[in-house]
Amino acid sequence: MLVKIPLIQCFYGIRSMRQTIKDIEVNVAYRWFLGLSLDDKVPHFTTYGKNYSRRFQDKALITEIFSQVLHQALCAGLMDPSEIFVDGTPIKAAANSHKYHKEMVAQQAKFMREQLEVEIDVDRRKHEKSP
Repeated sequence: MLVKIPLIQCFYGIRSMRQTIKDIEVNVAYRWFLGLSLDDKVPHFTTYGKNYSRRFQDKALITEIFSQVLHQALCAGLMDPSEIFVDGTPIKAAANSHKYHKEMVAQQAKFMREQLEVEIDVDRRKHEKSP
């Protein structure tokens, strides 16, 4: 289960473990993927974090799992090892979602203000009015 939970996070773009655990509690498909029945309790997100850091501290197990996944994908013809692509896209942390929403609102307000100013300038030129 410790390996499958991050897969759910990755596949569905869930940015926090807390939200992932909440989604697992109500999503039957996630529960099936994890081997949980409807009556089974989902681990608390802090329990997951503590166990994950203790068990995978040396990262040898994760490296082995990743190697096995790559080997199976290669054997199945799903990848071509002659080309490698790397994504360096920065991803914002979801630690404070309120701050993120405030930033989005501020950016949207700035964009709308700039668009409005452009439209006003066009209208002024059209009607030969000064600013």
